[in-house]
Formats: sequence, structure tokens, C-alpha cells
Amino acid sequence: SYNPYSGLLTLAGGFMAKSTGPFFMNDNTVTIDYTIPANVNASSTGPITIVDAVSVTVSDDAVWVIN
Repeated sequence: SYNPYSGLLTLAGGFMAKSTGPFFMNDNTVTIDYTIPANVNASSTGPITIVDAVSVTVSDDAVWVIN
């Protein structure tokens, strides 16, 4: 869900992103399992750390780009 007053975007799986003025910010650590569903593109600004025993699954026909 997106709160236009705070600029906070909470995504399924608990990821947080925030937009303030010309900047878009995302967490740099993945702490829970997450699946990027088929036919969806995702991007993160890195580096990104995935903690032990946690996985990120990129489904067929999905893309995850870390810039």
C-alpha cells in the first residue's frame, strides 16, 4: 500500500520503500522469504543483503534487477 502523505510504500512480504522528493529509497536487507511472481518485474538499488535461511525466488517470466 502507498501512503501519499508520508511517501511510504509497503509491499507484500514486508518490504518497505520510500519516496521523498526526487529520491526513491528501499531497504538494503531481505529478512523474510519473498517471491517475485510470474510476469512481474522488480528492481532494487543495491547492494542488497539476503540474510541466512532466507530466500528470494524469481519466478519464470519475472525479472529482478539490482542497480
